[in-house]
Amino acid sequence: MNMNKDRLNKIWDNVLGNVIVAAIISLVTYTGAIIYSFVNSKLVDLSLGETLLKPLQNYWFVIVVVPLVILGILLIWKKKTRVAGIIVLILSLFISLIGRGVFLHNPEPIVLPKRIYIQRISATKDEAEKIRNLLKESSIDVPPIEQIKPEKVTLKNNEIRYFFNTDSLSAVGTQELLSKHIETMIIFIKPTPKLTPIQGTIELWLK
Repeated sequence: MNMNKDRLNKIWDNVLGNVIVAAIISLVTYTGAIIYSFVNSKLVDLSLGETLLKPLQNYWFVIVVVPLVILGILLIWKKKTRVAGIIVLILSLFISLIGRGVFLHNPEPIVLPKRIYIQRISATKDEAEKIRNLLKESSIDVPPIEQIKPEKVTLKNNEIRYFFNTDSLSAVGTQELLSKHIETMIIFIKPTPKLTPIQGTIELWLK
């Protein structure tokens, strides 16, 4: 009886130790995602809840699934915890599929803005026009593209900029619409006395 109890305690210690390792990895990647969002996305004027939730939404795979896979591998490595490891790997696959929307049969329709202004820096005119035509096919009004000199602005990513919290869904909808064609980063810019866009303004900056 005591031998079985000692054996269970050892198995539990192994499982608990590996869970702690996976939790630390998840916490570190989550913290890194928050820092990355602040440094590269220039997100300002967000509530504490939005600040904590956005990185989780954007980098959920690295924060949740990858640590679970590592945990599963660590558990499988030892014979005593192999069954638990297999269960964890199956769980990580299940979470991954849900996160990718495999089981979402009726996703909510995306919200698109009425108008989008395009600025291109190093992108060619043909590339920018293809994006403009794509947006127009979705009944979005897109004024003529503005050419910005590279020496004036340097971008690491294509940016979708919005200026009012009420336009955040339109920015997300624009990103989803363009996701199969270009990668973009959503940027919130707070209006200032020198920057006074009207509500509903969405800008697409092509690097």
